[in-house]
Amino acid sequence: FDDDDGKSWQVLHTVDAATEQTGYSTLFVDPVVVVNIDNDDPGVVVSTPTGATSSEGGNRFNVELKLKTRPVADVTVEVVPQDHHVPATRVEGVAQFPYVTFAPSGLNMWSTVQTVTVTGADDPYDDGDAVYTISLDVTSSDGDYQGLAVNDIPATNTDDDSYGVTRSAVTGNPDEADLSVTASFTYVLNSMPNAPVTITLDNRNVNEGTITVPSGPAHQLIFQPQDWDTAQTVLVVAVDDLVDDDGMTWNVEAAVSASGEGTGYAVGVSIPAAVIQNIDNDGRGVRRTIAGPAETSEEGGVLDIHFTLDTQPIAAVTVTAAAVAAASPTRAEGSFAVASVVIQAHTYSTAKTLTLTGVDDDYADGDTPYTVTFTAASSGDPLYNGIMIPDLTVTNLEDDDASGAVVSSLIGVPDEDGNTGTFTVALTSMPAVPVAIELINTDANEGTIIAPTSPHRLTFAPATWKNPQVVRV
Repeated sequence: FDDDDGKSWQVLHTVDAATEQTGYSTLFVDPVVVVNIDNDDPGVVVSTPTGATSSEGGNRFNVELKLKTRPVADVTVEVVPQDHHVPATRVEGVAQFPYVTFAPSGLNMWSTVQTVTVTGADDPYDDGDAVYTISLDVTSSDGDYQGLAVNDIPATNTDDDSYGVTRSAVTGNPDEADLSVTASFTYVLNSMPNAPVTITLDNRNVNEGTITVPSGPAHQLIFQPQDWDTAQTVLVVAVDDLVDDDGMTWNVEAAVSASGEGTGYAVGVSIPAAVIQNIDNDGRGVRRTIAGPAETSEEGGVLDIHFTLDTQPIAAVTVTAAAVAAASPTRAEGSFAVASVVIQAHTYSTAKTLTLTGVDDDYADGDTPYTVTFTAASSGDPLYNGIMIPDLTVTNLEDDDASGAVVSSLIGVPDEDGNTGTFTVALTSMPAVPVAIELINTDANEGTIIAPTSPHRLTFAPATWKNPQVVRV
């Protein structure tokens, strides 16, 4: 198995001593020079699976290597995946531990198969199943192996990305009575493009609504390769018309344009239209108003919420509200003594009021925003029954709750005759989770903590935080 390039060797002759009487004892016979025809050429034997395939999901394959001939020095083979992308920084395959070394003998002998694993690299591009090659770079102080050319290995990395645009559901309804109430929805790309992608919005009924975000006459959203996965928001506000059109629906359509090889966005993408429905203020409607800031307080501050109807119904209309705490569903920030009002048909334009009162809790939670939601209006008038009422965001102002602990004065005088002293510890506000206070005796030679016993710890639960706990020394 040695590549000895037709090494020559000699056949020598000697005369047997028995021939001395014949006169041949001094005979000299020329040696015969023999040259082998060598059939061992240096090379690297490469074995891979048929159709070597990796994937962006992490699938991998093995490259098995060994040498054809015994080298005279160590031979190192580097397995190098070569990508054919522009830019070249996009990788399709990664060789784990890409260097293998073959020795003339012993450990890692030249004829022993060594394995390099190639794993598919994940990228955010929709670049299809990408073909790449794996080159083998050979280095050695053996001149026959140094820089030896080895055929590249073809491989394929299976893609897991697909181009496209995702539009979120439409949230909210533009209100002709309150132009601060908008409909909103978002767009985001499904994969990274090679170049900017532009989404141009087309408002199909400018008499019913206006796109306020994005601004400008073109109403365009532009996604760069570096922010393709950041959703961009569209806001639509109603046009307050004089038509009783019962909450007209209309579409906002979107068209995609892009440039750049291999993204798929350049050939166009189909995006479902966003369907917008106005809350009409012509004809029927429930109007909700407040005077002053939307605030309650833990000290009992209230917020009056007024309701009127835009037109006279044929039956009474009931409006019902519920206060919801933003921080925790179990911690109310506001409450209604009466949670619903009934607006009679003959007094539809006279305001009915729900009074929202701030809830005083024992948490030091600061000024807390919360949301007042309203159920759909209930009425025997089919035009008013089921009318949606926009949510109202309210802030409940904090009172004097603050996190801390209070320690009482010492009662009794501990002395060396065995008399004890006591004091109490209490929290100043309710904790969200149990609070443990460790008691540390700074001079055990002078006194002992009797209660609580070791470990000297006071634990206050949310349900019992107001109860002072006694320490005896």
